[in-house]
Amino acid sequence: RAQKLIRELCTALPTIDDGDISRVTDEWKLYRAEDIKEDQIYREGNLVRIDHFWNYVLSLKNANGELKYSYLRKVVLTCLCIPHGNAEVERSLSVNKKLVTAERSLLSEESVNGLRLTRDAVSMYKTIADVPVTKELLRSVKQAHKRYTARVEAEKSEALLLDRKRKEEAQQQEMEKKALEEQKDKKRKLDDKEKKVKKNELEMKADMDKAKQIF
Repeated sequence: RAQKLIRELCTALPTIDDGDISRVTDEWKLYRAEDIKEDQIYREGNLVRIDHFWNYVLSLKNANGELKYSYLRKVVLTCLCIPHGNAEVERSLSVNKKLVTAERSLLSEESVNGLRLTRDAVSMYKTIADVPVTKELLRSVKQAHKRYTARVEAEKSEALLLDRKRKEEAQQQEMEKKALEEQKDKKRKLDDKEKKVKKNELEMKADMDKAKQIF
């Protein structure tokens, strides 16, 4: 049953190719027969952390010096990357909500990231007074306004370029529209002229037919 579950898991994981499923199941059989050292399972009466355990298992090598579980490794690493809860995400969203208030609704993405980075850095210490004031920190603070001004100027330049590009695109579309209208107008005039010529030809033919009947 374990092999069946492993196959189903491999099928559901996007990182596992169909051709590797049989190799994964083969390595799973080998793993189940592996003699794992007890100190890699229990330490000080407690179970070893699951990532530490699998780090040991996946680092095992065969007689040729190659990894024993190179295909099983993909499955394990993918499963360990899957989050098992959303508490951290909800906590992060709550922090963002407190930072980006109604008065701060126009903050740029860089400013929000800076506020989060500052908050996270301060939270590493008990209070803000415990944050070490280093030369690097003082230098960064002094250069903050300069970096901010440079970023604002860069954003203005980018906005001007974008506005100019939009205007050029609008002008190009207007020119194409005008050219299309002129082309349609020319075609319409040609069609009218052609209809008029055909009408004249029909009238001339009718006059000639009448003349033949008279003579």
